[in-house]
Amino acid sequence: MIWNLNPEIIEGLSIRWYGLIILLALFLEYNLVNYFLKKKAYQYHKQISETLIIFIFIGAALGARLTHVFFYDWEYYSQHLTEIFQPWQGGLASHGGALGALIGIVSYIYFYGERHQIRLLPLLDVLAFPTLLVATMIRIGNFTNAEILGLPTGCDKGIVFCQDLRDAVTYSGQTNLVAAIEVEKDASKEIINGRMPLLVHWQLRSNNAEEINAIANFTQKYYTNNIQLKEGKPQLTDQKKVIYTQEAYGILRHPAQVYEALYYFMLAILALYLTNRSGIKQGIVFSSCFFAVFTFRFLIEFIKENQMATEIGKTLNIGQVLSIPFILIFTVLLFYFINRKNTEL
Repeated sequence: MIWNLNPEIIEGLSIRWYGLIILLALFLEYNLVNYFLKKKAYQYHKQISETLIIFIFIGAALGARLTHVFFYDWEYYSQHLTEIFQPWQGGLASHGGALGALIGIVSYIYFYGERHQIRLLPLLDVLAFPTLLVATMIRIGNFTNAEILGLPTGCDKGIVFCQDLRDAVTYSGQTNLVAAIEVEKDASKEIINGRMPLLVHWQLRSNNAEEINAIANFTQKYYTNNIQLKEGKPQLTDQKKVIYTQEAYGILRHPAQVYEALYYFMLAILALYLTNRSGIKQGIVFSSCFFAVFTFRFLIEFIKENQMATEIGKTLNIGQVLSIPFILIFTVLLFYFINRKNTEL
């Protein structure tokens, strides 16, 4: 499969599918929390939902950003301190987002729990299902951005991510030259060792010698991790639309984001089932689901590309190191909730 979605909904306006998905996720979480609290007969369900979502959002945003800054790229941000508070430039860590959201929930209970007559453990169990749906949508957003990529599969299965081509156009300063990039499989050639033969179609904004030379020089100069462009001047294949075609190879990769999204969605269904069952002790739904989340997160990192150059050659990457404390904490909590006196949802 070739994944060549433009992450911008409207070209040039910096409105991305990822941002839209995050907004939809927050809207969904608010409404689901409100629905489940109302179903469980909480008198102040609307007030709880409205205030809680603000606490969760602030905590998750701060936690995700600061974790990325201090754990993934402090060497850079220590020299660019003002950019710490510019998350729109990229750089959010899911472990920090989870911890920040949890801190936000605890803070909400501290300030409003008594006023709204709600306790921490029942709230955490209620939040398990909508939170896992949000995690699912975040990974779908990562997929639309073609980020957090899996390792090469080395066979004829996998996905070729084409975003590197757009990034290379941006870095080369040729955005005014290239109107569109289309990628298709070269049907005349076979996939060999996980390398899919491709035809890259560059649609230029005008047809003049200077721009043709520019695109030729660009394609020869730039190498991307996912698309390997063959050297040589692209051939004019559609004079009317000013399309030049160049041969290339695409690296077939594991769609790690999709694996995670499917896994989190299945856990969400499990959480929904457990939440609606009677006889389940408080805390078990939340702790069991998130033990499963971080255990899977630890394991799937083995088929992901490293996020930072400093991770190369290390036995465990940063994502795995950050997962270990969560796994241990949720293991202890799960055993505690299973063995405590019977306090049902």
